[in-house]
Amino acid sequence: CAIIFTPDDTHFEIAMECIERGMHVMITKPPVKTLEEHAAIAEAAARKGVLCVIEVHKRYDPMYADAADRIQNLGPFSF
Repeated sequence: CAIIFTPDDTHFEIAMECIERGMHVMITKPPVKTLEEHAAIAEAAARKGVLCVIEVHKRYDPMYADAADRIQNLGPFSF
């Protein structure tokens, strides 16, 4: 398996190469830049019979959940 923890603009090429070699992949977010890249990865993974997952390790971390709640008081914000 491969864990892709590289600069965002390299995720797609690396993931596709790994999938084509029959490797399961885990990609840190954001996984890719476009919907077309998402579709290509999903199709390739299905064709090769491998898993492709997105790493979201901080989503349920209490510290980050608290920060997400508090940040709402700052107004419109994307995180």
